Amino acid sequence: MPRKHRTPEIKKAVGLRLRAARLAVGLEQKDACKAVAVGKSTWSMWETGERLADPYAMMRFASRFGITLDWVYLGNAAGLPADVRKLVLFHSASLPVGV
Repeated sequence: MPRKHRTPEIKKAVGLRLRAARLAVGLEQKDACKAVAVGKSTWSMWETGERLADPYAMMRFASRFGITLDWVYLGNAAGLPADVRKLVLFHSASLPVGV
């Protein structure tokens, strides 16, 4: 994604959806880090929106846990498995409108 499209609002929204996805699949941050081979500080920066989540790491996360890149980056839950979608939407209920 070009840097001009990495607004703070987008990074925050992606981070909140990533957190919701992690919680939906029952992982603690340390387990998610291990699963995609990144450090805890990196994952934390992604979830807080300090940095945009790396697409290659998100592909590993997606293939391992059934989370779609459409959910993480666009907020589109349609492609998620029904059980995961229900939990992701539950955990993302606190997302700001339009994020």
